[in-house]
Amino acid sequence: MKKYGFLIYITVVLILGIITVPLFHSGYLSTLIGGFFSIPFYYHVIWFLFAYFISVLLHELTHLIAFRVKGIKVKALLVLFFVVFLDDHKWRIKLNFKLLKLGGGMVIPQITSIKEDKTYYKIADGISTSLIAAPIFTLIFGTVITLLNLLLFYDMPHFTIFSFFILIFTILFTLASNVSTDLMYGDFKAFDKFKKDPLFKLSIITQYVDELSGYHLELLNAHIVKYPVSDFPNELLPILSTLFEYHIFEHIPNEPLLERARYVRMHAHLLRRFMRKEVYIPLAQYIIYFLDKNNLREDAVSLFENFKRNLDQLKLPALNKIYLLKQTSHVLGLSDEIVYLSRHEHVVPSRFSFIFESFPDFYNDEKTHNLGYQRFEKSIDDGLEK
Repeated sequence: MKKYGFLIYITVVLILGIITVPLFHSGYLSTLIGGFFSIPFYYHVIWFLFAYFISVLLHELTHLIAFRVKGIKVKALLVLFFVVFLDDHKWRIKLNFKLLKLGGGMVIPQITSIKEDKTYYKIADGISTSLIAAPIFTLIFGTVITLLNLLLFYDMPHFTIFSFFILIFTILFTLASNVSTDLMYGDFKAFDKFKKDPLFKLSIITQYVDELSGYHLELLNAHIVKYPVSDFPNELLPILSTLFEYHIFEHIPNEPLLERARYVRMHAHLLRRFMRKEVYIPLAQYIIYFLDKNNLREDAVSLFENFKRNLDQLKLPALNKIYLLKQTSHVLGLSDEIVYLSRHEHVVPSRFSFIFESFPDFYNDEKTHNLGYQRFEKSIDDGLEK
């Protein structure tokens, strides 16, 4: 290969020269580039906004279509500040300009419950297909629009500007799809982890399910028992949060969860670790509630004091902190905050509440939580809970 390297180099240069020389001498480049600057600036702004809207809309519609192709219904579609959602079997649309902070969109599938392996793997296949379909379509769409502009419509200034912005957003969306943080995964990253990590897969599927069936609970508990009581890997935390919430508000005892709650009480640094990631603040609350529900009142109150100290140190908006403190204190019965908690403008359990506040389920779930729970009749000292 090295022997013919120079010959290959010369051949490539000649081919590129043959292709590009006409571009410089036929007026192609001057037409293409000149057209970009030939129209008023305000048209650039209009095409910028339109290209952004189209890019987000088509990306999210691809997620939606992929779900439907796989036989999964959709309960909500968010595109910039537009919210289309299913409420009482009717489709409704709202405008929520707070969603502009999200900078994109979201599709929420409708999964009532999972009661068997067949349904579980169908849902898993649908989610993985949706995750990979949207970024691939975005790449294809951006490439096609760019080629159409370069090959056919290079003499149309408006299309050139539109094509340029579509290309920019295609690149940005593709880069974002390859990024992952503690709070979010880009589509490509999420697809890869979804395929390789069964715990991540179960966690993602569970967050979309409306009701936990016996089958689903067995799946969740089967993963919990694989880890020692002292082990809290990040991948396990969403599942723990789901199980704590279920067993608190459904009034069903769970000894392994109680062991974990007591371990956190004895090792309070774990609470601090959970709360450093905002998404796990509810897990900290549920552990406090679960101790109280099992008649370990002193442990629950003590851990709540720890919760308050950690919350005070977090860089959260003041309204979020106030709501979380009042909510936890109210549910524990330490104070009566029902008037404050009942006002919709006060219901901000996280800085991302604006994403879900357009959906009735959001306020209904918070209202249910704020009503509290019943304690088990027997204390832990009397043996297993009733």
